[in-house]
Amino acid sequence: MPKLNRFEWLKAVLQCADLNSSTKAVASALSAQFANDKTGQLNPSLNTLVEFLAGMSLATIKRCLRQLVEFGWLNRTEGRGAGNCTEYDLRAPSKIIPFRPQKRAHQ
Repeated sequence: MPKLNRFEWLKAVLQCADLNSSTKAVASALSAQFANDKTGQLNPSLNTLVEFLAGMSLATIKRCLRQLVEFGWLNRTEGRGAGNCTEYDLRAPSKIIPFRPQKRAHQ
């Protein structure tokens, strides 16, 4: 599977009518703040997400992550043991078509 552009992924997630605003906020944080283009890593801890998304509870963040996984927008690999962190991978339930505004015809 080719690597997804995190900003194209975010635009597609934000256009998804099935996701609520809290889930879209978590997706925004994952793609804009925590996705590393150089290393490909996406592994913020739940505590880091709680701190970054001030005002959002841990339970809400967990529910949002679960919803992103269930809808096919995110893959989650659970870290087991000390030093092994949970990793996330941006996915798409269908092909993402980049949004490009249409050029206006000269009148």
